[in-house]
Amino acid sequence: MNLDVWRYTTSGGRELNEDSSVWEKKGDNACFILGDGLGGHRGGKLASDFVTASMLSAWRSQPTPPNDRAIWLEE
Repeated sequence: MNLDVWRYTTSGGRELNEDSSVWEKKGDNACFILGDGLGGHRGGKLASDFVTASMLSAWRSQPTPPNDRAIWLEE
């Protein structure tokens, strides 16, 4: 499977863009994660980076992509 991936983000009129996004392909599966930095809140960039990195790490630790993604997200 071939994927063309593009990312566009904007600060939404704020001084800093605190959003974070990551993706990774594993075989015929891919994981896309967006962390909304909630601009104007203290630590928004730190929080969005932490969430996206943690979720990607959890996805990477799976030997195969989870069959039921909703259950995997809850866990």
